[in-house]
Amino acid sequence: KKYLPERGWKVEDVSDPESHGGKLRLEGEGIYPVLKHEMGTHRVQRVPVTDQAGKMQTSTCSVMLMPQPSATSVDIKESDCKFDFVRGSGPGGQGMQSSSNCCVMTHIPSGFTCKVHQARSAAANKELALEMLAQKLWREKNVENEAY
Repeated sequence: KKYLPERGWKVEDVSDPESHGGKLRLEGEGIYPVLKHEMGTHRVQRVPVTDQAGKMQTSTCSVMLMPQPSATSVDIKESDCKFDFVRGSGPGGQGMQSSSNCCVMTHIPSGFTCKVHQARSAAANKELALEMLAQKLWREKNVENEAY
């Protein structure tokens, strides 16, 4: 808990109180390049506070990083995108199949296409499509810059 704020990163505990695991949300510059090598399974050794004999317990934990770039951090211009609003498919009843709120977005420079019909409004689906595009472009940019 000391290391992260010393680096200037904002730390927020977003753990579910009913689960046994923990989740942290980190915000700041340069988090992924520094912590990407920590992903995977780690062995954790500790002496529980309740243990009278002082026996060491060993367990494991998994570390996962999920970058969430915004559409503004990747510099996406809406003029580079083609948006079509069509009727959704699948379960959802008459309301889903009678309104054209499913967003099909094509990013012309990259050729990436995505279809989003998670939200009930066309505007919300458009925002989700832009977020998906930002994540895809960010991932491609960062994989290109890394040498494995």
